[in-house]
Amino acid sequence: MADCPFCARIDAGNYHQPWAPDPDVVWFRPLDPVTPGHMLFVPVRHVEDALEDPYTTAITAEIAARWWARNWGRSGSRDCNLITSVGVTATQTVKHLHIHLVPRRPYDGLALPWTGQHGVTDREKKTILMAEAILCSDPPEESCSDAGCPVHGGGQCPDCGRGDCTGEECYWPDEAGLR
Repeated sequence: MADCPFCARIDAGNYHQPWAPDPDVVWFRPLDPVTPGHMLFVPVRHVEDALEDPYTTAITAEIAARWWARNWGRSGSRDCNLITSVGVTATQTVKHLHIHLVPRRPYDGLALPWTGQHGVTDREKKTILMAEAILCSDPPEESCSDAGCPVHGGGQCPDCGRGDCTGEECYWPDEAGLR
């Protein structure tokens, strides 16, 4: 379709293939990713939305899920959202079917309204990034040996003893110079 930005990207060869050869679905990064690793899986054939062609929707979602199942280890977390929207009211901004693969991590700042999650402050984001980079020397697995590791969950703040400490009164890790 001539006025479709996704068709234009595909026609220009500006995409990746989940694995070769799969000529029906491609992926690329969105212009404004909401988390690190956010990807769009898009059918090569123009389909306006998920309701126009449920079969193509299913294939596109399957390829996104299969790709993530094979590659999630790079992100350190299996958690993700697979999302598509139908129509302007549902936040569809490009009229070409696409499945958002949104990798998730604790405190990633993406609050979905139906979960009760809250957004994360810049200071909290910095805390999480510093904790990941500085304090955790283990690979991102369930076998993390650091009992206080905030990256792998279950850790407790050494100052207040809470596992969910995000208030201004206490920030972990102190070694990152964030308090």
